[in-house]
Amino acid sequence: MTGNKRILPVILVALFFTIVLAALLAYMVRPVTDSFTYEYGERVSTDLKDYVEGLDFAVNLSSLDLSDVGAYPGIYYAKVYHFPVVFSYRIQVTDTIAPLITGFDSKKVFEVGKTYEARDLVGSIFDRDPKIRLSLREKESDINCSIIGTKILFSSTAETELTLTAADSSGNTASVTFAAIADNAPVVETYEDYYVAKGTEAEFTCGAYDYQDGDVSKSLKVDIPEGYYETTGLYEARFTVSDSNGLTGETYSNVHVYEPETIQDMINTGRLNGHSGNVFGALNPYDAGYVVNDDIEEARRRLIPAIVRISYETSRVSSFGSGSIFSIGDNGIIICTNGHVVDDMKKVDVHFYDGSTVKGIVEEKSDVPDVAFVRVPLAGLSRGLIATLKTVHINLEYFETLSDRPAFEVGMYCTDGKGGEWLTRYGQIERKSGKLDAYFEKYAYAVTEVSVDLTPGVSGSMVFDSHGNYICMASFYWMNGAIKENYGVSLDSILNFYEIVFGHRLEYN
Repeated sequence: MTGNKRILPVILVALFFTIVLAALLAYMVRPVTDSFTYEYGERVSTDLKDYVEGLDFAVNLSSLDLSDVGAYPGIYYAKVYHFPVVFSYRIQVTDTIAPLITGFDSKKVFEVGKTYEARDLVGSIFDRDPKIRLSLREKESDINCSIIGTKILFSSTAETELTLTAADSSGNTASVTFAAIADNAPVVETYEDYYVAKGTEAEFTCGAYDYQDGDVSKSLKVDIPEGYYETTGLYEARFTVSDSNGLTGETYSNVHVYEPETIQDMINTGRLNGHSGNVFGALNPYDAGYVVNDDIEEARRRLIPAIVRISYETSRVSSFGSGSIFSIGDNGIIICTNGHVVDDMKKVDVHFYDGSTVKGIVEEKSDVPDVAFVRVPLAGLSRGLIATLKTVHINLEYFETLSDRPAFEVGMYCTDGKGGEWLTRYGQIERKSGKLDAYFEKYAYAVTEVSVDLTPGVSGSMVFDSHGNYICMASFYWMNGAIKENYGVSLDSILNFYEIVFGHRLEYN
């Protein structure tokens, strides 16, 4: 019994140490490895079982410290604390994957004179490294190509080969090579400003030329607000065209929409050319216009292209007079002259200011008033001549505001029918309107008295004031005793007869 009592403590002590040893062995963990290698961008493991091994409860009693581990390529150290032991691990982050270049074409077109960034030449560049460096290399050395850093500029047209290289911080590289074509964008030519009468849609005059494709005008597109011509105001028109290489040329124009009368006034005062390709909807693009200041010499100069000589010959007589162009349209040129100038002729010779001579058809003539209208078909005239012809400036409203005896300067110009001047005479208007039926039965219509000396051959001539307004048409003179009186058919009498013949009024400011 005594012996058993002695053995029991020993057994208990042995059991205790056995339990302690078992506990210590269960608590113990050991490193799985002492180093790890990760690819740049790969997540560093936070699982303790990747670092130490042992019983689960022992592993879970450990703690992992990654505070010194960075994300960029390099060597770092991680720690696992397992009291009382500290395990250290070498963590190496490497970058062995080259950048990935996507979205590039085998051919790239460059616009001459435009600077391009290398990154814009491809769709995307993928790499974990945010500090990708790009570089460009040109195959040819004699091409007018400037590469500065990541920028490229062609100073002239060329065809060459370019290589774009992307490199990361670890020296991994990727390259793409493509054909490079340097071309000029198409050149678009048009007017800087357009002038459009309200209610008239403009047919824009524009052209485009490309260095490689030639004339590309048919591909031009015009962008302008819909219905712009229905409301007065200032609008912008954009002209664009693309060539076969995909380069786009563009330009812009101002589009001024005015009331038709405003457009006509700009033509009449010389601010616009009614025949220009940037003017649309003019009431009369041929109008000789009016002179703003009193200048009868300038008025005469402007009216020369509106003055003609009219002549005819028969077996018994050779006769000539003058006339002035009243209108120009699809139906021809309408010329006003005296009825007695054309007499009973059906056709007469019409001599324009440049000496051109064509046959004119007598549309209608009258003795009361002494007016006739002659039509010249456009088919017999050159386009160049038609473009330079003018119509006389008619302003009945102005004429009607004149007093009965206004007494201002007037003039008369006659062409010689050969492209030169026959005569120019000046005088004054003596009386705006009156009738001579008390003296002559057939003159029961309004006539205008002037002091311009009328002589044979001037009949049918336009008498104009210092602004270029049509005042009357030289018709006849007579001796009232010892005094010579000169008369012309008044403007209102002419316009009334014009309406009878052609069915519409011809008067505008």
